[in-house]
Amino acid sequence: MSISNLGFETVVRPAFDFLQSEFGFACRRSSATAVLYVSPDAEVEVTFDIRSYEIDVEVKQREADRSFPLHRVIQLVSVTEAERWRTVQASSPARVRKFVPQLADLLRKYGRSALVGDPKTFAKLAELEEYEAMRITRDLQIRQARKLAELEWKAKNYRKLVSILAPIQEELTASELAKFIYAKKKLES
Repeated sequence: MSISNLGFETVVRPAFDFLQSEFGFACRRSSATAVLYVSPDAEVEVTFDIRSYEIDVEVKQREADRSFPLHRVIQLVSVTEAERWRTVQASSPARVRKFVPQLADLLRKYGRSALVGDPKTFAKLAELEEYEAMRITRDLQIRQARKLAELEWKAKNYRKLVSILAPIQEELTASELAKFIYAKKKLES
């Protein structure tokens, strides 16, 4: 299906018209895959990724380098609601017509402080992004440690197993903790 057949731009413009009427934004750029709204304090870009069919809404302070996805803006108020809207895909005109107005309504409901360019809101958004990045990094490190520890357990290399699991002790499952304790006892004997 051709991108123009999805009708993305023709659905976005009326759905996000509230940005102009309520918040003083102007439509700066509009195409079949992206619509950019700009105000003196903030920017909103609604995009359609032709590879993944994902629709994204990004908000940023004017002149800032960093933008934030709509689900992060929602997260400031409702973590549960934010998870529901992390990814939106639309591969048909019907899905575009269904989801674009819903995204606009969510921005209108949860994004008021970001839309007026409130610095505190953007600082909180940056904190959330940094926390999420640290959490993802930590989760990756834990998964890698578990894989390495399992290899060392099978090789009966208890010293290495203890050194791998010690930094993540508080994250260990009951089975991993039992192996950790066993390995420590073996090293002490």
